[in-house]
Amino acid sequence: MKPVMKRPMRAVLRSMICLSIVGVGLASEEEDARIAAIQKNLGTFKKIELKTDPGSGRPIPFQIELNKDVIVHDGLRLSGFRFTVDRDEKFGPKRDQHFAWYFIVPANAGFKSWYVVKSEGKMRGFHAFRERDPGAFRGLDKVPPKDKGMLILQLLGGSRFVDGDEYVMWFGFDEASVEPRETTVCLGFTPDDDTNSFLGLEPIDEEP
Repeated sequence: MKPVMKRPMRAVLRSMICLSIVGVGLASEEEDARIAAIQKNLGTFKKIELKTDPGSGRPIPFQIELNKDVIVHDGLRLSGFRFTVDRDEKFGPKRDQHFAWYFIVPANAGFKSWYVVKSEGKMRGFHAFRERDPGAFRGLDKVPPKDKGMLILQLLGGSRFVDGDEYVMWFGFDEASVEPRETTVCLGFTPDDDTNSFLGLEPIDEEP
């Protein structure tokens, strides 16, 4: 197995490509309206209890059905999930534990966009992401969605989150696309910059 080259988190973030997806980077009034619509309909977004391995602190992936329970706003069907931040200090100072996650885009489903917002108030969200082929990672061929697009990997600094607060991950589908789509998500907080290892992403071209 090739050695993992450690890099400061700022360097990892700089290596990501600029976030330019439909529904993100809107004018302030439009963005505020979307956030308000989500915050007024929090019950539409399923509450998820994040689970981790008690020894390693690594997050356990979960499946969620998107585009089923939705709100329609500005031409997008918005669905997703909510979670509460609860970082464990045994893995380091909370502010030093950055947020890392991935999800697999359902292919040919009218998927348009995604983002994170707080259940109350505002936050500075994502500005970059990485695209990966889910077929390049061991075991992902066995998880939803059946028809896979790209795997999206993102990081966000730990200072953007407040422990005890609730956050919403929303996913937008074209208004004409009404079929629910299941996908796989994995997310958590880590002080380590080996994000692939933390999220359990094991490249197939490496020895197990």
